[in-house]
Amino acid sequence: MMNPTIDEPHLAELKMYTNAEILDISNTTPGWRTALEARQLLAIALGLSNDPVIVEIGAFMGRSSLLLAHACKKNRGGTVHCVDPFDCSGDDFSVPHYQALLRQSGERDLLALYKAKLKRHQLEHWVKIHRGKDYEVARQWSLPIDLLFLDADQSPQGAMTAYLAWEPFLKPGGMIVLSNTYDRIYAEGHDGYYRIAIEQVVSPKFSEITHVDGLTIARKEF
Repeated sequence: MMNPTIDEPHLAELKMYTNAEILDISNTTPGWRTALEARQLLAIALGLSNDPVIVEIGAFMGRSSLLLAHACKKNRGGTVHCVDPFDCSGDDFSVPHYQALLRQSGERDLLALYKAKLKRHQLEHWVKIHRGKDYEVARQWSLPIDLLFLDADQSPQGAMTAYLAWEPFLKPGGMIVLSNTYDRIYAEGHDGYYRIAIEQVVSPKFSEITHVDGLTIARKEF
């Protein structure tokens, strides 16, 4: 079903990019998504059907949001619900990197920068922004989720809080994607999603568990 915020004539006028062009657009946005991860995330989103609900926890400048929103636009259906406080907050290891990249951009307002990127690529109709802490937004949430992408606070407490708040809304058959789950030695307090991957995203609750660079991908069974 077509995104209800945009009519068919308007949709026909929107520029549709090839997958390679979408990946190039995403790659120009500062962030930490590798080329292989980007291709996999785009493929997962493009494979969704029936006007999917996609929830992205942690957006920063939109490197991954661009992939997910372009997939909705190409499929002519679905919405990316982006949850982020847009204040460069997070785990102690990540915050200085967020702040440095924002300074380098020449923009002081992270949310304004994010919205400008969506508008530049005609994606604002495919993204709904939820500004706030993930667990606070979750308290008001009710929609079943088709794809849950977790990439916010990387601390063990922050990652677990996000997982516990949002995983119950992921419907059976839905896909979960965790970022930064490399099997490596992490900086102190930066291994939250790696712990979720090895402790929570396991059989029998999840199946088809795969790893693509730092992404852990799985399908929820129940």
